[in-house]
Amino acid sequence: MKKIITLKGQLEEMYSVENAYALATQLCAAGIYELSDEHKKLITYLSQVCEDFSLADEYLSSILIKDSYESITKRFDTYTGYTGDEICSVNSLSIPEESIEECIQYFSEEGFEPEQTNRVIATLIRMGHAAQSLDEIKVTTEKFSIFAISREERNYFISENADCVYDDYSTEIDSKFSYLIQRYGNHEGFLVLIQHPYIMRLDIESFEDKILQGKLDNDSLDFFENLEEKIDQTAFLERIFERMSTRDHEFIRYRFGLDDGRVKTLAETAEHFGLSRERASAIQAKFFRYCKSPLTRSKKLKDFLEG
Repeated sequence: MKKIITLKGQLEEMYSVENAYALATQLCAAGIYELSDEHKKLITYLSQVCEDFSLADEYLSSILIKDSYESITKRFDTYTGYTGDEICSVNSLSIPEESIEECIQYFSEEGFEPEQTNRVIATLIRMGHAAQSLDEIKVTTEKFSIFAISREERNYFISENADCVYDDYSTEIDSKFSYLIQRYGNHEGFLVLIQHPYIMRLDIESFEDKILQGKLDNDSLDFFENLEEKIDQTAFLERIFERMSTRDHEFIRYRFGLDDGRVKTLAETAEHFGLSRERASAIQAKFFRYCKSPLTRSKKLKDFLEG
């Protein structure tokens, strides 16, 4: 504990912050009891290239523990090369160069056009930890074989919707694809997916309900529907927003109508904030992961999220 307090004090004095306890705890757990010159150099660099940089960012400790200054600068160059963005999030620098190269090789082997591959890679980099691993990507890609479509049709859909397809929040894909085929047919089911790719992110019950009730035109996840009856919304959100950047916080407030009572679509919210669809999806996915995090979940919230 003494080492944690000492490192916490060092961090807070050096960077004029008051929220360094979590970072100090994680670093000490990894055997880092004081900041090296490499760590200091890395923190300075990240503060320059990352929007709303904060020592409270949940991904910062992982970078400080595992990565070097040289590797992170290379990742940022890769990030700007694929996305065209001049600033990123700490999360967007989480994918190692070798993983990106392996993904490029895989998509090439699967017949993706170079432009399609570049689009998918840009999306994965923006998503960072929200993106599936290469092994998961291979499994997910293979699942499209259930539809009566060509590889070219599959690749085009994936390249246009990689933020939905390869989001680690997208689960039970087998069940969803099977349900689409049972209800609409092997090819028509895929056409439904083309029109409403966001449904890949829904849990299976919400997925089936939206189809049965004809609500596919509404891409709102209705996350806050009846929330006040389920949990103490204010306390819950405060715990989550403490872990998010100011802009991401504002994004979520706008997306779910927390100030004006009107839920907006993801596309509408992205346009309002001048963000790409991939970046908007990554912010929303991060919010949902926080909602399921042990750091924010109360028993009432657990009951709400698990139905």
